[in-house]
Amino acid sequence: MDQAACNFDPDATLENGACAFNDSDADGICDDVDDCIGLVDACGVCNGPGDIYECGCADIPTEDCDCDGNQL
Repeated sequence: MDQAACNFDPDATLENGACAFNDSDADGICDDVDDCIGLVDACGVCNGPGDIYECGCADIPTEDCDCDGNQL
């Protein structure tokens, strides 16, 4: 067992040869390089602020959209 493996289980009692070392982007997930290290917000932006505008994700003037975020 290797504590440097990204899938190391401190409770494991048997070496099963499943240690993985391919956490290429250091996000703590045993995988390849991800497009986004973090969370993708409601607007599809990596580590973005979310739908912060009156009309959701687009900076459309408030008088140009309805309460559901639809552009008029």
